[in-house]
Amino acid sequence: MAQRVWIIGAGFSKSLGGPLMSDLLRPEVPAKLQAAYPQREFPRLAQNIVHSVTAVYAHGTRYFDGKVRSSDVGEWLWDDAEQFLDYVDSALWGGPESAAFKTLDRVLHMIRREQDAFSNKSNPIHAAAVFSAAARRLVAGSCSAFLRGADLNSERWEPYVFWARQLSRDDTLITFNYDVVPELLAAKTDTLAVVMPGSSRPTNKAAVLKLHGSVNWCLRAAERVPIMSLTGAESVAFEAREDPDFALRCEDDEIAIAGPGPRKRIMANWLNALWTEALQAIRNAEAVFFLGYRFPPSDAQARKKILDELRSNTRDYLGVQTILAGSGDTDRLIRLLRFSLHERHERGTPKYDQEKRDFNLLAHPLYVEDYLSTVPMGLAEEPWRMPH
Repeated sequence: MAQRVWIIGAGFSKSLGGPLMSDLLRPEVPAKLQAAYPQREFPRLAQNIVHSVTAVYAHGTRYFDGKVRSSDVGEWLWDDAEQFLDYVDSALWGGPESAAFKTLDRVLHMIRREQDAFSNKSNPIHAAAVFSAAARRLVAGSCSAFLRGADLNSERWEPYVFWARQLSRDDTLITFNYDVVPELLAAKTDTLAVVMPGSSRPTNKAAVLKLHGSVNWCLRAAERVPIMSLTGAESVAFEAREDPDFALRCEDDEIAIAGPGPRKRIMANWLNALWTEALQAIRNAEAVFFLGYRFPPSDAQARKKILDELRSNTRDYLGVQTILAGSGDTDRLIRLLRFSLHERHERGTPKYDQEKRDFNLLAHPLYVEDYLSTVPMGLAEEPWRMPH
């Protein structure tokens, strides 16, 4: 059986109700989360700092998603939540003298009447760390709320369960999502397992590699160094929790998701064993699928590593397929992949030379659930047989 790699992005969970990056910090997010998560059980989601995060985000997009103060037109500081999280993390790690820190402090002074401004606190760095943690907790909430009460027997889950039941030990799932969709599919089908950092991949199931962490993981520093400090910790441990909403209840320094920004590079070092496994799987793959994944512009590290491994792929034949619908990112994704595969010969073209390594690259303008429910696994391994 072919060695298959499935690279999963935000578009994978969209039909299940999962958010895209543009949905994560909309002004209505705190109200939605409070409706899904009772305050008595999730008091951290009701803190003032949570509302400060969405207010600052909205101001920095000129209230593109909804004007919350008629007297304020805002300013363009970031285009989406991805850039905002990068900005916040850069402010924290850059410190009080950085432009990002000063800008966030100024906006907080202006729209929150100084109550949450970093410079009004006795420890500005700690205040920025609390703000950063609140932003990541909001993201975790958006990535968790749609799975509250999920029914895997329902019609919307049917394509995913159908696909998961066809997975085997020859499959590797590389996901950049924080949600617990893989865990739910694992419990339903018993065909896949999430690999924790420091653990070996399963011998009889598909391996799920969560390269940006997970909402149900707990991050612990072995030396008990505060992870939110600028020095960080060299040795950490990740613990899987049964609670799918762990990131909404835990301490700030226990949140184990890597949002865009400098912190993500540190998390990548802590998750190095998973990255090594993922890149080796791409290098040895005979078929690679991009399921709702587009190489986000803020994730240069993942882009370089994945494209480098595709370029170094050892197989004589490599089938690559992209599944993105309604996205203006498809052309960019295809161009990036073609640049990486340009030394191969595309099967079926006039220049095709069977004596050299060859490939096929197909772009499907389909929703992920369309592809999962209609394309037989055997055909998926051989895109040269598919209708173009």
